[in-house]
Amino acid sequence: MSWWQTIWQHAQLPFPFRETAVRSQRTLYFKVWPTAAPAPPRPRWSAEALQQPHPTASAALQAYLNPASQPPPRASLTLLQAYIIATSCFANTGYDVYLAGGHTEWLKPLVSTDAVVVFERLDALTLIQQPLNAGDMVLFEWQGQTVLHRLAALEPTAVEFTTTGGLTIPIRHIASRLAAVFYTRTPATLEHVPPAQGFERPVWVDAWPPTLFEPLVPTNKPTPHSAISMDNSETRINWLLLRRLLRDYNGDVWRTIANTNSMEPFVDANTALLFERVAQPNVIHQPLIVGDIVNWGTPQFGRLHRIIGRGPETTFYIKGDNNPTVDQLLGREPIHTAEIRHRVVGIIYTRQQADGD
Repeated sequence: MSWWQTIWQHAQLPFPFRETAVRSQRTLYFKVWPTAAPAPPRPRWSAEALQQPHPTASAALQAYLNPASQPPPRASLTLLQAYIIATSCFANTGYDVYLAGGHTEWLKPLVSTDAVVVFERLDALTLIQQPLNAGDMVLFEWQGQTVLHRLAALEPTAVEFTTTGGLTIPIRHIASRLAAVFYTRTPATLEHVPPAQGFERPVWVDAWPPTLFEPLVPTNKPTPHSAISMDNSETRINWLLLRRLLRDYNGDVWRTIANTNSMEPFVDANTALLFERVAQPNVIHQPLIVGDIVNWGTPQFGRLHRIIGRGPETTFYIKGDNNPTVDQLLGREPIHTAEIRHRVVGIIYTRQQADGD
């Protein structure tokens, strides 16, 4: 049975299932929330910045510190493939699947344009299985607007939280939280944001705090959580179907991530990662670019970090988001393409496994 037949059989989706329908019915259009402390505009990344080779790791790191050179990951999945996988594997009654659009540079490096995002609705049972916690990415309603916010800190008995702009919001206004992100191929236009369409649901983004992406400040940066369990008997997500679909697509699922803090605040021990092998068909559909999260190494060890720049010829510079220095192999900083084995195509947040993760 083919990959597409497997999806249609389990998801019972209508045929044909069109990308235009997904865009017109399920797009969230992100833009920065004009709170009490508005942040300056963020530059949009450019194709030139992603393709420019650098002679040294220092030059690549300096260029990557420019916000226009810090895009989110990409993968070889099409928008339609990612959307169908998400809708097939998540319980429709408890989750909402959307397409990310608009000013996604305010969500870098977590969410990209044309990424498929899954939000978990919050009811009493869901909150018992996984209470709200610091690091969660939540959607809340405020004065007729929908806002996406990262909870910086939250006490177990708290009845309100504070936004980056200093506003105090009752917790009861929180409707859902981010549970998963699926990455897709690079869209044709990176430099410009298409104007909002009438059918797109507007979502305001509460700007990240300034220290969120400073390496090791603090060392442990809480990542998002959801009520999803890693157990195969989980009913909120069909792990077995997800693994089957990804294996048919030359990939699989990692559900054991080392608690090294190197990829915080968005990847930690409570995170399941979906990956594809860096094989010829996948790389042809979507070449490796700056922003991709990759697993690289030798038969003796491996590291799961982010590409921050191109090196000479067919090499890349790679660094953990929460690490101050670029990765090395035997004193060599450029990592050859042949040493990159896997690329992350999706992130699924699960229940908190230990205090502070």
